[in-house]
Amino acid sequence: MVPQLLEAHLRNRGMPVKDNHDPSLTGSLETLANHILETSRNELTALRATFERQISSIESRLEPKAHQPAIDATSKILTEIVGDHVERARQRSETDVTQALAVNDMLRKALENAQQQLQSAQTDLSAAQAQRKAISDQHRDAVNEKKKVEAQLKNAQQEVEELAVERLELQAKVKEVTAAKTLAETQYQQLVAASQKLTDGLSRTLNRQSAQVVPAPAAAPVSAKKKPLPFSGPARNAKRVKIRRGTQVSVEGIPGELVDLSVGGAQAVVRQMVKPNHLVRMVVPTGVSQLICQGRIVWVVYEQPLTSVSAYRMGVKFTEVDAGAVEDFMKDFCEEWRVPSHHSSEIA
Repeated sequence: MVPQLLEAHLRNRGMPVKDNHDPSLTGSLETLANHILETSRNELTALRATFERQISSIESRLEPKAHQPAIDATSKILTEIVGDHVERARQRSETDVTQALAVNDMLRKALENAQQQLQSAQTDLSAAQAQRKAISDQHRDAVNEKKKVEAQLKNAQQEVEELAVERLELQAKVKEVTAAKTLAETQYQQLVAASQKLTDGLSRTLNRQSAQVVPAPAAAPVSAKKKPLPFSGPARNAKRVKIRRGTQVSVEGIPGELVDLSVGGAQAVVRQMVKPNHLVRMVVPTGVSQLICQGRIVWVVYEQPLTSVSAYRMGVKFTEVDAGAVEDFMKDFCEEWRVPSHHSSEIA
């Protein structure tokens, strides 16, 4: 009630009044206004009591009628004095109220600043909490990733250990295979040497038998048609030519490359192992057709390959061949003529 009266009093005098909704500041203003009003009330009460005593004293000493002008003058003076005191009290009250309002405004601004600082602090706290959560998530992800990497590393180590064991086992197997291969090659070379000796003996026997054969009577003129020529002995005087590199040949279905050729035999390199003293069918493509020869393998030699594919060099002595077709093929695919060698003339 007191603040409302105070505000009404200030508005009546044309003074600005600011709204204040702070409960603590409203209580302070009520206390201040009560103090100011109580002080003014006490002063007025004291002045009224003094005035009444003076009036009573004057009335008791003077007749009302005879001294009425003096009483009126005194009353006027006293009224002016009281009014002056009241005016000064009012001015002091207004000054105190103005100071109180100024203090209230300062307090309100300070409160607003404090609220802004509190809001800023709350915003910073929220940002810090969000950042802390993000860091915590990153740390958790890093820990999970580290666990995954450790698991992968452990698996890799196990695989390396298993591979090391397998490597040792493979090395042992390679050693065993190498030893077996060396033994097989040794045995094979022994077999080749024995086969070579057997072939040489067979060739000498055939030569002796050919020398003892009686010449047959003159035969009828040979027709123009080419016939396969049987070879019972080695063709020592047959011309042998080196065949162009890359000429393919098939010996009983085994692919290979033809090295040289004559009407009595051929030399080739095949990719699979073949055995001596075996009758074989050799097929040589000629582009438009193919050259087919029947013969016997008279020697085989294992060659160290430049790649992982095995290579076996062999000599074939023809037992049935179309001489004209062989000579035509030699002319078309020869690289150079050469003198018959030991393998080429005697044992193909």
